[in-house]
Amino acid sequence: MEDLTQALRLVAGKPFDSLRANGWNWLLVDELTYEALPCAIVDTAHLVVLDALRRGDAEQARTAAETACKASPYDEVSRLDLAKALAAGGHTDAAAKLLSEDVFNGRDDAQAPIDLPKRTKDVTAKNGWGRRGGATRGRTPTRPQAS
Repeated sequence: MEDLTQALRLVAGKPFDSLRANGWNWLLVDELTYEALPCAIVDTAHLVVLDALRRGDAEQARTAAETACKASPYDEVSRLDLAKALAAGGHTDAAAKLLSEDVFNGRDDAQAPIDLPKRTKDVTAKNGWGRRGGATRGRTPTRPQAS
């Protein structure tokens, strides 16, 4: 698990967002690499979050989830992981706000929020999370930013 945690420390944002003008072109030849890397980061972070929560380390869980949100801003798994980590750290209002703004009422455009995927519905129901908002208490969570 330490290797996975260390690997996440190398992530500073979305993969390939800061390429220099005439470099790294070989990485973009295959779309699979470009599309797979954010998923790999989210999957790695998810494993770290689950392990950290199992051990009662809400701060490590939060750091891993925030890293995943930076790498893949619209990913549901990373958002749900961040909400779980916030709640585990006692920041229930921040978790509720994150869920309300980015999961239950999240949208990618000016249209109405989309229906939640089945997995998201299952996770939110299992955790007793409803469609409610709340004031943020404590450190504001890192939420995905539109780019």
